[in-house]
Amino acid sequence: MRFECQSGLDGRLLEKDPELAKLLKRARFQHVRIAWDNSLSDFRSIKRQLDHLGAGGYNRQDVFVFMIYNHDIPYEKMLKKIEHCAKWGVQIADCRYRPLDALKDDYNPGKHKTGQTEDDYYIHTKGGWSDQKIRDFRKRVRQHNIWIRYAKDKGLAYDHRMEKWSAIHTTLKYFHMGRPPQLEVIEKSPTWKQRIQMLNMVRSYYRKNNLSSLDFSAKRLGDIDAALQKILRTIEAAKK
Repeated sequence: MRFECQSGLDGRLLEKDPELAKLLKRARFQHVRIAWDNSLSDFRSIKRQLDHLGAGGYNRQDVFVFMIYNHDIPYEKMLKKIEHCAKWGVQIADCRYRPLDALKDDYNPGKHKTGQTEDDYYIHTKGGWSDQKIRDFRKRVRQHNIWIRYAKDKGLAYDHRMEKWSAIHTTLKYFHMGRPPQLEVIEKSPTWKQRIQMLNMVRSYYRKNNLSSLDFSAKRLGDIDAALQKILRTIEAAKK
């Protein structure tokens, strides 16, 4: 059994008692997140907290630094935080701020070309934030995390094709299918292309209808394809 805390831990507790990192590891906590919600000047403290987690047995690339953006710390300083995380080799868990009394949030990540206004979702203009800066920050965090997971340890730079492979990997993880083959293999295989298309269609339907994910970990690829085809036929029949 493993455990995970979705919130950012107060890493200052690690500075007071570094032994807590070993206890967390021994208790089988994974994907530890520490909070860096305060100023950029706290970077030395954050570095010490990460060092304690490393001494406790955690791999840097499996650790996340939690950050609130679209808040009082301006966009430019938030980019500096990303730079520090790149040096440290840790991922980022970004959290877009909105007031607790905000009843409406129609933020649409798909509108990156046309953009949105304060009428659609909360934009902290007092902190210098804008729709464009919010979207750019989120994009940079996504690219940073993909680079940390798939390229940094290989000495490679970020490549936009990694995002495509990462999206496929996420889909396969939903069905407990492990890692996909290299993107070059997928692009040359009509069978893999069709399989991924079917997986995405089923995943979208299951998530939309709050259904439990399927576990294909023990199935052969041919059996998975047959199961997906059967599910999609059932979905189509239900629409008629």
